[in-house]
This record gives sequence, structure tokens and C-alpha cells, in this order.
Amino acid sequence: MPEIIKLLVTIGSHELAAAVVAIAAFTGLRHSELRGLQWGDYEEDKQRLHVRRSMWRTRIQPTRTESSEASVPVLPIAKMFLQNHRNHLEGLPEQGNLGKTLKDTDWMFQGEKRNTSLNLNNLVRRTINPLLKVCTCGLRFDQHQKLDHEFELDKSIPQGRGWHAFRRSLASNLCSLGVKPALIQAILRHADIHTTWTYYVEVSEQDVKAALDELNQLMR
Repeated sequence: MPEIIKLLVTIGSHELAAAVVAIAAFTGLRHSELRGLQWGDYEEDKQRLHVRRSMWRTRIQPTRTESSEASVPVLPIAKMFLQNHRNHLEGLPEQGNLGKTLKDTDWMFQGEKRNTSLNLNNLVRRTINPLLKVCTCGLRFDQHQKLDHEFELDKSIPQGRGWHAFRRSLASNLCSLGVKPALIQAILRHADIHTTWTYYVEVSEQDVKAALDELNQLMR
């Protein structure tokens, strides 16, 4: 989880990138489901998103399985990034912008062309990766050209591992917090708990050691 927070802090200057990453990391939505979100799917007062469709390339499709079509809660931290994104799209009155009213059918994460769903791989290549390329001195690569020392990548900043990694990370983090397997399955909207436990939950060495230490204390 600290890696996710550091990632969001690093890319936070780009409201669209931060919003997509926050929703991916804290809801566990699939790549195609993120692209399929529209503003009408978001119930801000109830802090939840309804997963109703997916987007594959340029085609709108139903969700992968019947269990995939469900609502997912939006945590306060994800809500904050999503609100920043919406404010940017609508325009803030204090900036002298009369703003734009978003329709329910507008894509939540919109592409450069009007009324198109965002290509998330392009977002990674063009925006997120350059923002993550930060020197140990604190400056990004594109800000580093005229300095008197060589660029040295700050390895404490997590690098991109693909959109699906957020879904797996959520499952593993929930497991480490002691969340029951059936609840993790429900959050990821898997039809079969075997899929959740076999392919998504990764148990760390620290968790294994902690469990064995706890067993040792009980034996005593």
C-alpha cells in the first residue's frame, strides 16, 4: 500500500493519470472496466461505482461474467482524486471558467478525441512513465538536462507494472489485513473463489513469518 501512495503522490500533478490509478488501485476494476466507466455509473452520495460495461479497443461490450456486473465502493482517497479529475473537466469557477456540465453518458476517462474512451496504454507511455522517471535529486528527467550531475533514477519510486498489477495488489493487501477470502472474492467480483486465491493473492514472506510467530506464541 505505501507503494501506491507514493505512486499517486509522484503523478498527482496530472489529474487524469492520478484519478485512473486511484480507481484502479482501490477498486480492483479490470483494464477494460476502467475504460468502460461513464459518469452516470458514479453515485457520489453513496460513494460507489456501478460496473455496467467494458471497453475492448473501440468496442463496447458487456462485463466478462454475470458476477462482474456489480457496484464497488469508492474509498475517500479515490473519491478525492476522482473529484479533482471532475473539477478539471468541468472547470473551476474561481479560475474564471464557466465550466462544462458532464453528461451521464460521457466517458469518465476520456481520450484526446471527443467522445472516445481513453487508451490506458497510451496514458502509461506518454504521461505516467515520464512522471515516474525521477532523479535522486528530485527532478524529472525532462527537467534535468542542464544540471551538473548525471541522472540517477530514484528507485524508491515504484515503476509501472501494468494495470492488472493493481488488481492483484489489492487482493494481496486485503489478504494481509486479514480480510476473509470470500470478501476478497466479492470485491474482485470473481465467480469462483479458486480464481481469487490461486491467481490474485500473493502472500509475502513477512506475512508467513508473522503467522508462524503467532503460532509459536500459541504453542507456548
